[in-house]
Amino acid sequence: MGTITMQNVRDMTYKLLNEYQTVTANIDANIVNRVDEQINACYMELAERDRISASFWIAQFPIENLLRPRSSGNSFYERENGAFEVESYEGETLIYSVVSAGSYYFEVDGECSVDIYETSALGTATLETLSITAVSIFTPYVGFITAVDGNDTIQLAFYTEGSTFDVRNVALYEYTFNGVTASIPYYQPYVEYAIPEDFYELNRIRSRIYTEYRNFTDYRIDNNVDNDRMLLIPRNYRGEFVFEYWKYPAIVTSAAQTFEIMDANTLKIPWGVAGSIMLGNGFNARVGQLYMDMYERKKNSIKMSHNYGQIKIDNIKGW
Repeated sequence: MGTITMQNVRDMTYKLLNEYQTVTANIDANIVNRVDEQINACYMELAERDRISASFWIAQFPIENLLRPRSSGNSFYERENGAFEVESYEGETLIYSVVSAGSYYFEVDGECSVDIYETSALGTATLETLSITAVSIFTPYVGFITAVDGNDTIQLAFYTEGSTFDVRNVALYEYTFNGVTASIPYYQPYVEYAIPEDFYELNRIRSRIYTEYRNFTDYRIDNNVDNDRMLLIPRNYRGEFVFEYWKYPAIVTSAAQTFEIMDANTLKIPWGVAGSIMLGNGFNARVGQLYMDMYERKKNSIKMSHNYGQIKIDNIKGW
């Protein structure tokens, strides 16, 4: 964090606009409004070279899926490498069975019914029947299982009449998650983590094993359905990860605020601001271009920084 304030940069800019004289009333009010916008625009540009490091931590310990891999056939299972298969309905009821389950998750593409059974020494009882209308994409479904005896066998039975459907990512969990539906984990090949909005560029991702850190490369960065940038880590990994990245700084608005880049680079901002305003408002194209050329030379003279982890943002998730 530097020591030069927003007001310092404003004053230096006004002096350049006023041919190095103290700011006077002849500075147009509209120009004053534009100065802060241009200061922040130049600030963002310079931060791409005098880069600001940040990080956030992830603790990934997914809740166990009680379903075990099936031995043969076109069955759903979680491979050791985290890949998930789709099971298609072809006339026979698809049944998933475990002992002592408190909640479920699955995805269906098509139209079907799902019976939830509880089996005990006294027989089998239907706890709930779900009617899933036709969907054209895989759609997630979650819910709780209210068994009479928590030690009884629970079954999910998928079936339909006269049509086909596909099922994937079926999970039965031991827990009821305090009755909060949103807390039931999505059982998918990757676990998603939101990347902060100030993200500019990835530096590296490391995993921690006891006290040792290792570079981690088995990840994806993608946008979700809401177009938010997400980090995806395969579900079969368990442990802690640190996401180290270069960030855009926060917008500077108040007079006393300082800048997150080095002071020597903050001093380059007034040249770009004054040049942009003089060219854009037609005050003095020759001087404006001179200022812009000076700013570009100063900006390009910055050596790319490679500092690590000065800022830490905690974002710990259990699944």
